Amino acid sequence: MKMVSAAKLRKAQDKIVRLRPYANKLHEMLVNLSQSLADSEVENIYGRVSLLKRFLLLWSPLTEASAEQFNTNVINETRRIISEKYADQYRKGIWHS
Repeated sequence: MKMVSAAKLRKAQDKIVRLRPYANKLHEMLVNLSQSLADSEVENIYGRVSLLKRFLLLWSPLTEASAEQFNTNVINETRRIISEKYADQYRKGIWHS
């Protein structure tokens, strides 16, 4: 069983390593775009800071039998974040679970 898990982990690590060049290029493109928008006189509506009125939190549980504890941890952490960071929205009824 450990050999199977090690093989799966190695495969996942290899995929991540292969995606790094794409992530680096995407980061470079976003930095350049951000700088060009900051330098221009055109208003960037996507860069404005505004009050968060509503938000959507999505989570898709893992379906493997071995992921039960992981799913439980994700649910518990989500509930903790909601109770700490979004307590006002939750009390006002803006939060829907």
